[in-house]
Amino acid sequence: MKSASIKRSPLLLMILGWSFAGIVGMPGILLLYIDGFSHLIAAQITVGITGLIGGLSYALVFGAMAKEIPVRQTLSLSVAWALSLICGVSTTYLASGSSLKMLVVTFYSFAFWGMVGAFVTVRILRWLVGEKNTVDMLPVLVILSLSPGIAATACDLIGEAMKMYLPGWVAWAISYEAMAVIIGCGGAWAVIRTAKPSRTAGAAREPKMPAAAADNRLGITVLLLLCLPFYLNDFANIYIRDWRLWLSMDYLGVKLFPLLVIGWMIRNRKITAAGLGLIWTPAVTFYSVFLVGTLIGIFLEHSGYAIMSWLPGYRSLGKIPEIAIPLWNRIDLTAGLMLVAIIEELVFRGFLAAFLSRYTESAAVIIGISALAFGMIHWSGGMHQVLITGIAGAVFMTLYLRTRSLPPLILSHFTINFIAFADIVPKSIFSFFRVTGNI
Repeated sequence: MKSASIKRSPLLLMILGWSFAGIVGMPGILLLYIDGFSHLIAAQITVGITGLIGGLSYALVFGAMAKEIPVRQTLSLSVAWALSLICGVSTTYLASGSSLKMLVVTFYSFAFWGMVGAFVTVRILRWLVGEKNTVDMLPVLVILSLSPGIAATACDLIGEAMKMYLPGWVAWAISYEAMAVIIGCGGAWAVIRTAKPSRTAGAAREPKMPAAAADNRLGITVLLLLCLPFYLNDFANIYIRDWRLWLSMDYLGVKLFPLLVIGWMIRNRKITAAGLGLIWTPAVTFYSVFLVGTLIGIFLEHSGYAIMSWLPGYRSLGKIPEIAIPLWNRIDLTAGLMLVAIIEELVFRGFLAAFLSRYTESAAVIIGISALAFGMIHWSGGMHQVLITGIAGAVFMTLYLRTRSLPPLILSHFTINFIAFADIVPKSIFSFFRVTGNI
């Protein structure tokens, strides 16, 4: 499948297909105005019909690319997108809260379940294009997943705004059609990007990591020097109550010291900056990784603890002292949290991946060990915090192994912690359940 083989614009075909899907499903909105009829069932019928027809839009576009797909795959696309939208709208009915919180719930719900349709679509796209000619599919998967979330959130905003000037059913009909068009635009972008010839076709997409050190003994020594300060630093959370002493130990032990060790390694050519992941990726991949890491991390941070509250474990053993001077507090919430993100990503993603890759090529082993190592540096926060941060570490390492680039993960890590500690963004809008911790 090549760009030259496209007979008609995928953007136009996809928008027309999803627009038609929205129109066909739109009568379901009228069910909301029938006394006694379940609003949930009405919503499920509406989006289910739209998803069935919208999923067929992909088959229409693929046909325009001069490559028909089997009926079985056509039906799988249709069913997958119907399930995505049905599950997305169903989950929103399980939550309640302020208008702002419900917008966040709507986005997360439709984006999460959008992965069902996205995975099926990406799988068929890879089959159409061929593995060797496939561009980086991570941004495609992300856009296909997020499009329903963005569309559903926009639908709510547009509908509420237009209700002030139009009858309710008219306002929601227009906003629902806008939702279908937005999903169509996301699908069109995904198809166009996949159809674009890859300049790196046939090349290895994940370069082999260089050796972490000149020999095993030096590699293990450096690993201990980098990781031990993080494990020992948690004793400060338990026993030190003076914020000035705690801050001094934190900045010297788990910020400055690991940074000096890494600087020494790079300067003495024991490892390269690229080997630690200090390279840039294309913008679309950068933002895809940032969005995935941030959205998953925020969810884990503010809702994961409630999900795991039934698991046995030990309670938090201590906490970080409150910084009494506002200026120092602001510095710690900005420069301090950025340093935390940079150093923890360098140590527990960049260096640890380089070190472990010398002994195994198994991504699962590298992800598992790094997740355990990252979770355990939060041991003073309790078992649940170890589990949640371990899961976050697994997600981040998975993204890192996919791109070999730390900058988007550093920005994501900082964003998650800033929202958790700065109290600028209301944390309650991300708490779909209850209880919080910190990554």
